[in-house]
Amino acid sequence: MKNKLHKICMLFIVMILLSIYGNSMTSANESVNKLEEIANVYENNHITIEEWSLYSRQALEISDQVEFEQRIEELKEKTGNFNWDISESSNKWEAVGTFEHLEKNQTEIVKLISSYDNGHRYSYLFYEVKGNHTDWTSVNSTTKNRIADIFTDDVTIFTCIKGYFNDKIEEVLYKRADKILQQFNARAIEALNEETFVSISAYTDDWKDIIPTKTEPINIQVALRSTGLGGRTNVVVGTPIITSEY
Repeated sequence: MKNKLHKICMLFIVMILLSIYGNSMTSANESVNKLEEIANVYENNHITIEEWSLYSRQALEISDQVEFEQRIEELKEKTGNFNWDISESSNKWEAVGTFEHLEKNQTEIVKLISSYDNGHRYSYLFYEVKGNHTDWTSVNSTTKNRIADIFTDDVTIFTCIKGYFNDKIEEVLYKRADKILQQFNARAIEALNEETFVSISAYTDDWKDIIPTKTEPINIQVALRSTGLGGRTNVVVGTPIITSEY
């Protein structure tokens, strides 16, 4: 009876692990697909890609410095060739691992941060991969394996592409941003509309991840910043929101 119960428990644990691994893999695959879709919209609108990125984070429970150092060793074992920089202060411990894929012009960054504030310790694990090539098969292979290795739970992956176009057409910036959103079948929910800067948060049924707002959920953001008539216009598209500076 004990052996049978043990086998059932082990099977249950395996099913949970497969579920976590499968969810992370699916999320990574979907995120790379989103990057490719955004890149196609850029190409259709003659927007030059400068950099793309995928970013995710997970809250952790770390009780003391010993456990923090154990986490670092685990990450070192999982990441392999990463170069690590570790710093400590009275209320913050930080470990940053970086791996430069020189042949791909692509960078991976893993961060483990634990800080102490108002009697509580807050710890997070971050992962980011960024580059400017458009070999999405390679990006997919890199991210899905890394995310499955370092995260213990399913995580939301934020995708973003930065680019620009030379503005030779006299058109209101908001209209440009709205045209981009239309190609994602998205409708605007919130917007900041200025003469040289526009940011629109929107929602599309095409993508599953959402961020709740006071009114309706959003899952795509578009930001355009103009340097002036006839000059360069910077474009950033992110999902479910833009996490980088723009």
